[in-house]
Amino acid sequence: MDLRTVLSTSLLSFAAAASLLAGDATADTIRLASGETIDGIKIQEETLNIVAYSKGSTSREVPSDQVLSISYEEYPNLVKKAEEAAAEGDIFAAIESYDLYVEGQLANPNERKFKWAPAYAANRAVELNRAVGNYAAVVDAANRLLGNYAESRFVPSTYLAKAEAQRYTDDAAGAKATLDALAALVKSEKLSERYAFDVELALLEIDKGLSLGDRMKRVERLITQAGSKYPTVRRRAELLAGQTNVDEAKAASDAADVEAALVAAEKRFGTLLDSADSSDEVRAGSYVGLGDVYFFRANGEAEGLAKAGNEYLKVTVLYPGERRYLVRALYEGGRCFYELGRLNGSEVDQARAQRIFARLGNEFPDSNLTEKAKKLR
Repeated sequence: MDLRTVLSTSLLSFAAAASLLAGDATADTIRLASGETIDGIKIQEETLNIVAYSKGSTSREVPSDQVLSISYEEYPNLVKKAEEAAAEGDIFAAIESYDLYVEGQLANPNERKFKWAPAYAANRAVELNRAVGNYAAVVDAANRLLGNYAESRFVPSTYLAKAEAQRYTDDAAGAKATLDALAALVKSEKLSERYAFDVELALLEIDKGLSLGDRMKRVERLITQAGSKYPTVRRRAELLAGQTNVDEAKAASDAADVEAALVAAEKRFGTLLDSADSSDEVRAGSYVGLGDVYFFRANGEAEGLAKAGNEYLKVTVLYPGERRYLVRALYEGGRCFYELGRLNGSEVDQARAQRIFARLGNEFPDSNLTEKAKKLR
């Protein structure tokens, strides 16, 4: 048994003993987007607008839009089994257990002790299918949650996950319809403006008709609107701004304009990586963005190709769960070392490229980038 397991077991044993002595001692924890935590509580209810909890004999609530995550002390048995499988890296076993629990509750809604658990498990199925890149399953799991837990705090994020999955399965019209549905919900239910910002950001990502200038203006406005109140939205908008800077560099014809755009992009990505409140998704996107900057600057030269390749591959080591960026990191990183091997005649670099492409093929067999990589093998 490793130290982490020993510590975890000891803490659980202590919590159990404390509950016997104190009667109502609990250890659920709410983590807020601001970075603050609310611990030593018991979750009572989670809705679109609020998360209600008790602390001792006092009942309190916090706005749902300010909740980043919740850690629960106890779970129903099947959900606990799923949590353990996910922690051990057996994602497919975890999804199966979450699905069994949700389907069981839909057939026979009898959860009394953990009223939050059915919606939580339904959301975890969405998240884990997204993590393994099974976008068809994401859409199915999202539809299940939206159809059965319409008052859950997970509804806005589920709409966004569904739209993303539709986008990555080339269903742009479906993605826009999903985002429009979320926008209508935000308006009709008078939900937090945070969700309106989420919708606008997602629409900016899929709208190919906008000029780069118009996109940047709208992204910059969104960054200002999100401000410090909604740091997760702001950081994602800043990432899109950096990606737009890269696109501006590619579109520019004047060398000074190209470099100015690349400098702006590099600065944005570096700032995001230095920011404590950047999510794993934003960090993965920033490493890919830096890879794009260095690849563009490399202009086929060995030093630049190696530098770009190493940035891309940081995603494969640090954030392999961020599938949206992992697929690009594998392709672009492999391409860098493929070109580097051709340039310097290095069999080591060529072999490295092929190992990267093999992983790309294994993890993303249906990706168009896998097909492109086959031409480099």
